[in-house]
Amino acid sequence: MMPSAFETLPTSCDILIIGAGPAGAIAALLAAKKGFDTVLVDRAAFPRNKVCGCSLTQRGVNQLQSAGIAEILDDAAHISRIRLITAHRSASISIPPYRVISRELLDTRIATAATSAGAKLLTNTSALVHTNCVNLTRNNQSELCTPRCIIIADGISGTSLRDHPAFAWTIAPASRMGLGATLSKSPIPLEPNELAMIVRDDGYIGLVKLPGSTIDLAAAADPASVRAAGGPAAWLIAAFTQLAGDCTQLAKTRIHGTPLLTRKRNRVAHENIFLIGDAAAYVEPFTGEGMTWALETGTQIIDFAAKIITNKLLPSQATPTAQAWQAHYNHSLAPKHRNCERVATSVRSPLRHAALSLASIAPSLASSIAARVLRVREVPA
Repeated sequence: MMPSAFETLPTSCDILIIGAGPAGAIAALLAAKKGFDTVLVDRAAFPRNKVCGCSLTQRGVNQLQSAGIAEILDDAAHISRIRLITAHRSASISIPPYRVISRELLDTRIATAATSAGAKLLTNTSALVHTNCVNLTRNNQSELCTPRCIIIADGISGTSLRDHPAFAWTIAPASRMGLGATLSKSPIPLEPNELAMIVRDDGYIGLVKLPGSTIDLAAAADPASVRAAGGPAAWLIAAFTQLAGDCTQLAKTRIHGTPLLTRKRNRVAHENIFLIGDAAAYVEPFTGEGMTWALETGTQIIDFAAKIITNKLLPSQATPTAQAWQAHYNHSLAPKHRNCERVATSVRSPLRHAALSLASIAPSLASSIAARVLRVREVPA
């Protein structure tokens, strides 16, 4: 089922949410359920895919259950093992359970639930935030919308805040770029319940089977290495060729890229503007945390937005609420980001070779370590 797109550009609303990924869509769903006049904007048409590992932790599953839409995962795949692969060895390790679903399906289903709850969805619509208002543009038609609350969820590629230097990005010097593709056949053998992770000095590549017969490929790569290889496809083909993989299908597939990954905003709130999901910060992916963080922040933001709407606060009066969201975000998300940073750092270091050796010699011990690193001990929400 496709979400119902709204045709008219609004001039006002309670909450305007920019970006209909997991963060923005679940925020729209919960806001609409509270009875707020909610507008959800996305510059793309549905369905659309994204560069993503497509893995969801149990915390993310819990967010969907709490929102009353657990059924959207009924046909999601399960993974319970990770196979770490280098040029010279590999090892399979048990990990906490994950659900696997394409962003094409997940985003569409949450957005559909949001529109069913009463949110208005504007697709093929760009948004540019000005002081106290947002310029919406679609098909050469523009309208200024004045929401009571503006929620930014347009990811690391979003441009809605380009005129707001206070929200500028700080990008990590050694940040990698993201690569992604959907394949009909895996370049290497891949079991249904496993995530294959090819670890290299200049990046890593994840492969997982999606519901149905397709394969999700997501990678984080050193930009200089990608350029030296001749581009994203050439870099991926070289990596799989080193593993004696079958690159026939990969060579014919369009590879999507992202901007540099590891980054954070100077702030995540100001007056009545709030940032959630990847639009607030992003850490180099490895543990499948990205979609979970998106769902968590998209859920948590609604209580803060509700204070602005129910108290009829002007933007200048919303500063205490913005400060409260900043403090909550720092307390709630910072430990989770640090955990992901530690994992990402470990796979860049020589420790990965020791980990593979440990996994080969003592798989139960390696599984215990993996379970701890990959968040069996959850950081409290």
